[in-house]
Amino acid sequence: MVDKKETLSNNVNKVFIISNKLPTDKLQHIFKEEGLKTEELRQKRKIEYESYSLAYLAFLNHKKAWERTLGSDKFTLIVEEDFIPVVNFGRLPMPFNPEKSNFGICWLYNCGPEIYSISKEGYINGGSTSMVAYLINSESAKLLIEFAKEIEKKVKPDKYYPWDPEIGGFFISNKRKNYIVYRNYGEHGGISNIEHKNHKIRWGGTHRADVLCDRLSFLPYYAKNSIVRFYLIRFIARIYGIIRLFGGRLLRPKVIFRY
Repeated sequence: MVDKKETLSNNVNKVFIISNKLPTDKLQHIFKEEGLKTEELRQKRKIEYESYSLAYLAFLNHKKAWERTLGSDKFTLIVEEDFIPVVNFGRLPMPFNPEKSNFGICWLYNCGPEIYSISKEGYINGGSTSMVAYLINSESAKLLIEFAKEIEKKVKPDKYYPWDPEIGGFFISNKRKNYIVYRNYGEHGGISNIEHKNHKIRWGGTHRADVLCDRLSFLPYYAKNSIVRFYLIRFIARIYGIIRLFGGRLLRPKVIFRY
């Protein structure tokens, strides 16, 4: 039994849902049922945005959430519109010690995860490459806004640029600890990003949770209302996770020998 003080619902001040096209009513309802205050940040339609890449538009929306996190006395959860949380999401444990002052970011959904070390308390210091669902605090937000300034200087809005894989390294360079979960707290439920596919990102940009900590709250969009399709995709994701594990891409050999 998890101490209530150590749960997500007790430590998260607000959930921001980064939204573009998909409806988020069901997602908002689930979070509210779990005792989490929720706000949708839907992408505004502007003429200048018509020439922007999808990746850059997503970056702008995440940046808005970072700005809204400044000054918060608790943690902020930021999720994208196609994130599907598991049941009892709010009662899940914090994947790190919330009292630590050197916190950077914690991914609740892992994409291409790597384990760097494991603390005595069992928390995983590691990295991920996707911003589907993650926790930050006010200090993290300050750093992310600095990161955003760097992106805006070097990236043209109309050019495709995968900025999210750089987040982990940015926090490490600022002497912050990043965390991942043992089992994903939810799933990336959307369909493939056409920009990822056009730029030959692995599997056309499709990524799924290798293993979940519980059943999902509702059927992901990629299932297209088919249970068979859902289980097939989940099976493939599990196999890929096993391949990454035994291929030394999840758990580095030096980490294994350390323990």
